[in-house]
Amino acid sequence: METISDTDDTSFATYCTAKVMGRNENEWLKYQTLCRDIAQRTDLCSQEMLVLKQTNALAYLGKRAQKEGGVYSKTQLRILTPEFVRVMAKTNTARRFARSPWLERLLGLIDEINRVQDQLSLRGNVLPFTGAKNMSGEIH
Repeated sequence: METISDTDDTSFATYCTAKVMGRNENEWLKYQTLCRDIAQRTDLCSQEMLVLKQTNALAYLGKRAQKEGGVYSKTQLRILTPEFVRVMAKTNTARRFARSPWLERLLGLIDEINRVQDQLSLRGNVLPFTGAKNMSGEIH
């Protein structure tokens, strides 16, 4: 069983990415070329282009699965440390925001809306569930 320590987290993630890219680089380049070729075709409508891209994507994933197998490996067990998972989450978030720059702004705006709503609800103009109190402090 392989144990991943905190010091190996970043290097291990880089190693795994390089290993997978090295094995699948030709198939990945073929897939990208096919997608570009499909995008340049003028005889297809957008729905037909989408179907062709999906077919090519599934073919790529099928070839990758034949060569790599599944994600889970019974012969190479790994224990992922919390630090490794944090590094992987940061890397995935950075890639997601690089691919979709508008997404980071959208999530920031949603957080800001939630903060404003929380501030408005905590101003004290919300009646308690216990009912109104009279001058002596009794609940009616």
